[in-house]
Amino acid sequence: FDPLWRAAVQRGTIPLRAPGSSARAGARVDGMLADVDDGELRSFVGALQHNRYLTSLDMSRNMIGQKSGEESGIPILAEYLEKHACHLEFLDLSWNFIKGDDAVRLGSAIGWNETLTHLDLTGNSFMCRGTQALAQGLSENSSLTRLDLGQNNVDGRGLFTLLALTMHGNEKLETLDLSSNSTLGDHGPAVLMSTMVKLIQRSFNVVIQGCNFALRDPQCWYDVERPIE
Repeated sequence: FDPLWRAAVQRGTIPLRAPGSSARAGARVDGMLADVDDGELRSFVGALQHNRYLTSLDMSRNMIGQKSGEESGIPILAEYLEKHACHLEFLDLSWNFIKGDDAVRLGSAIGWNETLTHLDLTGNSFMCRGTQALAQGLSENSSLTRLDLGQNNVDGRGLFTLLALTMHGNEKLETLDLSSNSTLGDHGPAVLMSTMVKLIQRSFNVVIQGCNFALRDPQCWYDVERPIE
């Protein structure tokens, strides 16, 4: 992410626009395993503010989210996702360190985004707070069709909120990947079954491979005697 490269990104030219491509052609940046940290993410997103060509961004398996507060790169990314200047359709932030307030901030930003169709957050730590914020964002989102949230320590409360708000406020989401969340708890199957009865009327897939439903979850408010109405 040297200064010349950032300048090119801001102009909307190389490397985010292939030579000879039309102005409408989508561009892709693959930053997987590039050791991108929060400072570099802030610089990169800052350079994207006026770029109209980037539609696919892979920032998986980096060091994003290790910093917190003003040093984190997530707030500026969330702000970018909320703007009309954002043209991203695919965003991969899997296997980073997004957690706590950053997870909440990113989840909330999804409610304002109008372009993303696929968001991959696998292998972070959204846990309950981040998942609930993401659920609220999803209830207001009208573009996302696939969300990958595997291995994020999603618990029963987060699962309940996520599925309930998806059911009542989101008509676009088609695939929700919750693979290998070992903290969904013993209420997980009941939550899934009661909401899937409602969602079965549309094309909707929930992936729960590798989830552990044997652990008791005393903090989940879900009442198996009174499922979602």
